[in-house]
Amino acid sequence: VEEEGLKVIAVLREPKDTLTSYYYHYCNIINFPGDFHDFFDLVRQDRLHGGNIFKMAQDWWQARDLPNVLVVKYEEMKKDTAEVVRRVAEFLEIPLDSKAVESIVENCNMDKMRKGLVEAIPDESEMAKQFFRKGVVGDWKNHFAKDEEDFVDECVRKYFDPVGLHFNV
Repeated sequence: VEEEGLKVIAVLREPKDTLTSYYYHYCNIINFPGDFHDFFDLVRQDRLHGGNIFKMAQDWWQARDLPNVLVVKYEEMKKDTAEVVRRVAEFLEIPLDSKAVESIVENCNMDKMRKGLVEAIPDESEMAKQFFRKGVVGDWKNHFAKDEEDFVDECVRKYFDPVGLHFNV
């Protein structure tokens, strides 16, 4: 991460919503055949492609003070997209006036991004439609069983609490 000239923007998301989103990516990209609870068994066994999401988030959070790392929380983007756009532009040293910020915000909503991806790769339009699913905060409540929620809460205590990573949602 400390390579000369390299800048990293890490987007962290509340872990239950992360796992909900990850499940749909598993279904759409690698054709995962199971339901959410089957997917969650992989989480419990630490067998997700890409590794342990809790450890990854912890590592990026701990790197947040490096001069070439910007950590953004997904929930911040949803709450105040314009402010996050300004922070990203400043981090990348790209001057943006208020009109440019407004244009970026307008074009970064889920419907526009979904439509743009479908237009960009028409042969893969079904995959493109599914790539941007809902993008809402709190959708995990429609998927998690109580024991799954408890497991994630325990992982949060183990990985996030010691480093001060919190999601105020």
